[in-house]
Amino acid sequence: MKKILYLIFLFFAPFLFIGCNRNQDEPEAPARRTILVYMAAKNSLAGFDASDIGEMLRANIPSGCRLLVFRSPRGAAPQLYEISKGELKSLKIYDDTVIGADSETLIQVLADARSMVNSRQWGVVFWSHSTGWKGAVKAPSASRTFGYETGGYEIELTDLADALRSVPPLEFLFFDSCYMGGVEVAYELRDCACYFVASPCEVPMSGMPYDLTLPSLFDSNTREGLKRAVDINVDYYLDSPNERCPSTMALIDLSKMDNLARASKGAYARSHAPLDTPQQLSLSTVYKNLFVDFEDFVWLTADEADDLAGVRQALSEAVVHERHSSLLWGDVPLLNMCGLSVNPQPFNPDYNYQNLSWFKDVILPYGFED
Repeated sequence: MKKILYLIFLFFAPFLFIGCNRNQDEPEAPARRTILVYMAAKNSLAGFDASDIGEMLRANIPSGCRLLVFRSPRGAAPQLYEISKGELKSLKIYDDTVIGADSETLIQVLADARSMVNSRQWGVVFWSHSTGWKGAVKAPSASRTFGYETGGYEIELTDLADALRSVPPLEFLFFDSCYMGGVEVAYELRDCACYFVASPCEVPMSGMPYDLTLPSLFDSNTREGLKRAVDINVDYYLDSPNERCPSTMALIDLSKMDNLARASKGAYARSHAPLDTPQQLSLSTVYKNLFVDFEDFVWLTADEADDLAGVRQALSEAVVHERHSSLLWGDVPLLNMCGLSVNPQPFNPDYNYQNLSWFKDVILPYGFED
């Protein structure tokens, strides 16, 4: 009897071991979607990064999805983490000289994340200070595009776009930072992702409520999930006991930005200097004349009704969803808000605006009539 059992074992043993080896050799199933939260926090926001990570730890991450966090904190070496089942796991510790607000660091982190995680879709949330298209000219501490960190480090918009092009187009870009909701920003990043979420105004220092928002960012229906994320963020601050808190955000379909640029060329070709002050989107003495509502600006500058109609049609296709509070910091009424800002002073030599694709493709051939 023992001999018979032994012979049976010899017959089936190869198949048993083959089965074990096959399981060991099989690659890990790709995640349906992975989100990377990129936190450049060596600045005055230090402290909010820890509280936001606390919110991420409480967030419901759907099965088959993954959440990564790159954090460049004040006083410590940057790290790349994964958040899973309410726990924070370190994946890589970077040299303590690494600056988060640097395009080369962003390129490295994107590469590291993709080498560690096999995922069918990727989205990136950017967390830090930012000022839309406006980069440093003379005083780095007074202006930045994205990710200003102590010492005057930042990522200029054109460098940000180049860094994002180091990887295949992302599913979405979500900016939890100020002033990134500009037509110039969306146009510069139009080939970097399918969708783009940002505020054309300032964002409260506490940023978005990650525990409430992240589940929507993982929605398999990206468009609907991002629309819901916009609503969650805006409603969160509309319901805030601080009535002065601004609440503005828009979802942009980046595939429609080329159409908006083409429509806008005609408006700029037959335009004049604004007849009145367009809707301002900032109270800052530095920025209030640099960020105005895009549609209101075109309304005040376009000479032809057809030009205005063309821009409005293209704008309605590009701006998927927009929400805003009635007041900006409790003082400035937001009467006109299309979801995107624009710089009404494109020829002002004090800024680096002339480096942007929107200026080169849309404005430079035309400018304003005298």
